[in-house]
Amino acid sequence: HAPMSRIRQAATAVGESKADTLISLGGGSPIDSTKIIVKELSQDFRRPAIPHIAVPTTLSAAEFSHIAGMTDEKLNRKTGFRDLRMVPRSVFLDPELTLPTPGWLWASSGIRSLDHAVEAVYSPNHQSYVDTLALEAIRLLFQNLKLSTGDPADLKSRLRCQLAAWMSFAGVVSVGTGLSHSIGRVIGATWNIPHGITSCLTLSEVMRMEAKRNPERLALIARAEGKNTEGVHVDKVALEAADGVADLVRGLGLFKRLRDYGITKDDLPKIARDVGGRESADALEILERIW
Repeated sequence: HAPMSRIRQAATAVGESKADTLISLGGGSPIDSTKIIVKELSQDFRRPAIPHIAVPTTLSAAEFSHIAGMTDEKLNRKTGFRDLRMVPRSVFLDPELTLPTPGWLWASSGIRSLDHAVEAVYSPNHQSYVDTLALEAIRLLFQNLKLSTGDPADLKSRLRCQLAAWMSFAGVVSVGTGLSHSIGRVIGATWNIPHGITSCLTLSEVMRMEAKRNPERLALIARAEGKNTEGVHVDKVALEAADGVADLVRGLGLFKRLRDYGITKDDLPKIARDVGGRESADALEILERIW
């Protein structure tokens, strides 16, 4: 995420220019930064907010989010705001504008959207409306993410991925996210790892843990991935859902381990503590698996 000091500089420049509309073009960082600028200029929405038009070029779904992140340089940690009024006024999905996006960024941000959708399905607060959109997002990403990464000129596949990113975010506000996101927030900010990459690191192993607790929910995910589950025991199907995500990450060339990003084994207990709450013990188990 962008440094807090640079966002404040940008807010000052926008205020001096007397702009009446802001357009963000790019991935989560410029979109989140623009949300924060809108918030700052409206004095926490006590004044009318400048319209924000978002034109995303990645698949992180920041353009549909009420959350905006930034980096506190002094603490070397991610911080930010949550406010439904920060959601951009309009969003334009144009696959042609995504063509300059680096392949690794397109693919990893697609895994981030997959993370949104998957964690919505196995959320303890899951609901039918969110399930419908999240499972369709999973289906579209499994069918199109590798295609659109291998052949960037395939605009139909790229647009389907953009639509999947939109659908994936349906549950983030209403049913919340899970342990994959919680670990990602900590390691992403502290070691400057993009959130798409943190999802590549964490999601499949968190799914393996969830498969033992919620096999029926993981089985729904496996079917959305395109797995043939007829006649297969639900416990095995649940694990196949996790295998499907791991295989997709490997197929996109994104498989890494925590140690590849400079995280030492001694760092793991502190990361787990920073995840906090009842998730700490589970977080440590996941961290040890992916180290």
